[in-house]
Amino acid sequence: MDELEKLEKEFVRFLAAQSITAVDYQNILVADPQKQLELIDRFSDVVLTKTLSNIKILEQKTPKRLIYFTFYKDHAALHGFELAESQETDLTNFSHPEQIMHFILTNPLHINWLKGIKPYRKEKLVEILEVLENNCLIVQDDSVYQFIRQKFDNAEQGSVNCDQ
Repeated sequence: MDELEKLEKEFVRFLAAQSITAVDYQNILVADPQKQLELIDRFSDVVLTKTLSNIKILEQKTPKRLIYFTFYKDHAALHGFELAESQETDLTNFSHPEQIMHFILTNPLHINWLKGIKPYRKEKLVEILEVLENNCLIVQDDSVYQFIRQKFDNAEQGSVNCDQ
């Protein structure tokens, strides 16, 4: 229930939208704990939907690959790169955007650029959740993504199958 304290204003608005007053909710707390749990579950769904709706870019970083998934109205786009097999670098060791950008600039021959587009086969939010569950992080600072997009546009283009 500590999570609810952080979202108290949103929860109050949710209850109001359900025509549940503060007095009604206090009565539910005492008399119907099952209904309280149902309300919290429905509120959690609302919060999850809102969170997923706000996601624009997800990042997936593995030792040899850095991929950005961008979500549009009817499709997702993929931009990124993978390291050549001979490259010993581990991309997960780069914790700052500047390190990744420096690596790209100083090792252009060891990078295979990746790009793809995939129409949604399911609802957009379901697809975002599936990608997010696949070891991706929500992008807060898109500087590396923008850098990769710029470099990709100037590089010899490779592609990747987005259905993998």
